[in-house]
Amino acid sequence: VLGGNPHLWMDPVYARAYARKIASALTAADAPHAGAYRAAAAAYDKELVALTARTKAKIASIPPARRTMIVFHNAFDYYARRFGLRIVGAIEPIAGAEPNPAHIADLIRLARTSHVRAVFAEHEYSDKLARALAQSAGGLKVAFLYDDSLGTEPGVDTYAGMIDTDTDTIVSALK
Repeated sequence: VLGGNPHLWMDPVYARAYARKIASALTAADAPHAGAYRAAAAAYDKELVALTARTKAKIASIPPARRTMIVFHNAFDYYARRFGLRIVGAIEPIAGAEPNPAHIADLIRLARTSHVRAVFAEHEYSDKLARALAQSAGGLKVAFLYDDSLGTEPGVDTYAGMIDTDTDTIVSALK
């Protein structure tokens, strides 16, 4: 695994490295089909290069002062670094652990002082804390992202579709 962090793949540049490792492993395990694996990997690499460029262009449409966000948990750190977003906090700082009231109070303060425009929840988790935080911080938008799992609906059932959908959601919420 690349770097041992499961959220590296939220950055399409790291996803390219994962795809190369997978293709290499498949080629080694199934040499008779190595050409097919290499061809599929090359085509997917081109798709990920285009995805990266498309994502950069979309995020660039957000004024730099508005590229600050609060997320549900740290899954978007690599994505944010790659594309010039600033995450000032996560509702759930430790995966699976409910945040304490002091943490929520800190997030409210950070949202106000950092001029956060939106709080990002995730489809597979309750949005109760995100909505309460958004309301307490001055009526911020609440938007929903995918990260650790693909959606089942067309458009979010592939990696590129998920990244495109999340990017469009982020752009819409922060513009």
